[in-house]
Amino acid sequence: MNNNILCLSIGLCLCAGVYPAMAQKASSSTATAPTAKAKTIEVKDYKSFKVYVADEETRLKTKHITTDNGPVREKLERMGIHIGQGRLSMMNDDRQVFVSPDKNGVAVVDRKGGEVSLFNAEGILLKKVKLEKYPQGFVGFTGTKVFDFKGGFENKRGGIDVYNYSGKLVKTITDSGIIDASMFSQNGNWFIVSSSDWTSRKSFLILYDMEGNEMWRRVIMSGDRPQIKFSGDAIYVSLKLPAYWKDVRDGKSRGSKWVYIFRVSDGNLISEENYAD
Repeated sequence: MNNNILCLSIGLCLCAGVYPAMAQKASSSTATAPTAKAKTIEVKDYKSFKVYVADEETRLKTKHITTDNGPVREKLERMGIHIGQGRLSMMNDDRQVFVSPDKNGVAVVDRKGGEVSLFNAEGILLKKVKLEKYPQGFVGFTGTKVFDFKGGFENKRGGIDVYNYSGKLVKTITDSGIIDASMFSQNGNWFIVSSSDWTSRKSFLILYDMEGNEMWRRVIMSGDRPQIKFSGDAIYVSLKLPAYWKDVRDGKSRGSKWVYIFRVSDGNLISEENYAD
């Protein structure tokens, strides 16, 4: 597998879903439901997918608060925790800080004690969880669970560990491959990963329910810095590859800007094409 594939793993997706009841006072960090019925938009390619998602966003009642436009950055800096532009924002001897690609919150991992502190975009501490095993990859969370997506740190074999909020390991997924990117659906029903399998030299997009049960997987081209996006209603999901290899054994097969659109319910491939933006 091309060394660039390993670089894919330097990223983590945190939850875009609903935070726990203890954090209801911070609910403004999650955009509310659309104000009107959606237009009838047929998603048949990447262009129409963007129109579909843009229509959803224009009908939201309140602006979505993120780590960019919320106070989380300032609050964490007062605690001596600095976050930058990347998804893995800081790593030193004491702490790792993971930022959601959708900018909904951060997870701070205490490298010495193994405790994970979960903050929403407003900088409010939602929960501290002491995991049963020290995380080996990239930490993500939902309202009830914490996920260890294994990528490019201590563990290069891949896999996913799922914990409850008591820190108990409730599910171990061993056949996912090395996790390159991940995302949670906004309705809290699904999470999806793109991954690389060095043995078969294949890459996959895999959908799971929130218990870690695999719903479907599709073979995709191996790519650099994959970007995953659910539509707000979780009917569609896109996977963008800013760079890709048609054949990972042939360095000359490299291309750029490829995007897949899938239907979430059954993994049906709606389109695959080059994209411009």
